[in-house]
Amino acid sequence: MRVAVTGATGLIGRALVGALIARGDPVVALTRDPQRARSALTGADLLAWPDPQHAPPPAAALDGADAVVHLLGEPVAQRWTERAKREIRDSR
Repeated sequence: MRVAVTGATGLIGRALVGALIARGDPVVALTRDPQRARSALTGADLLAWPDPQHAPPPAAALDGADAVVHLLGEPVAQRWTERAKREIRDSR
């Protein structure tokens, strides 16, 4: 099953991508910085999505995908200022 994953370099995303690859599923990881993600996501196809808050995902990432796992979002493990709460809400 071909799976597209957003938030693939996060804590849950890395574990998910690793598990999917281990069971033989092709994975497309959407990332802001493919060069940085390369070492963390060995075996995944990496596609750049440089501005996920203001631009749609690249169509090539979703073409032929059997599933999409959307884990992208502002981290919740931070001080919850008014600005942080707004970013957490708006990023999902």
